[in-house]
Amino acid sequence: MSTGKAVFDLGLAHVGESYVAGIQVPMNDTNWQGPWDCAELASWLVYQTSGLLYGTRTREDNRFADAFTGYWAAQAQWDNATVDVEDAAQILGAFILRKPRPGKRGHIVISHGEGGTLEAHSRKRGVVLESLAGRCFDFGILVPGIAYAGVTRVCEELEMLRDAS
Repeated sequence: MSTGKAVFDLGLAHVGESYVAGIQVPMNDTNWQGPWDCAELASWLVYQTSGLLYGTRTREDNRFADAFTGYWAAQAQWDNATVDVEDAAQILGAFILRKPRPGKRGHIVISHGEGGTLEAHSRKRGVVLESLAGRCFDFGILVPGIAYAGVTRVCEELEMLRDAS
């Protein structure tokens, strides 16, 4: 089973790479070095560390699976995989999402477990380490199939919710 640490560590190797909004990334390309957008980076990290396609429209074809924050939000809610932003901010490798809204893009970041993020930020900044302070997000996500250190109780509760639905 993959871990949140593995997701984050792999992401660290891509800090400094470029950003292009809306780019589609080949999920099965282990050597991809950008460009990225936020959802493509998040989905690529999940796929590379766990073999799972998450937050994507096309789940049958792992070459270009079209990741999007709206798909991340829908899948996380369907999977009962959401947690409070404050909790996700303290979990290494958890994802933190701002849903897309009319006229505004969504955004997804990876928590470094101490109130900061790893993210495909913008065309100007690329993939960076950033702070969560003063930023607005809707919820955190613990992707099913990824183990997160220190959150056994939360994961057990999520499993019970999934089993009940």
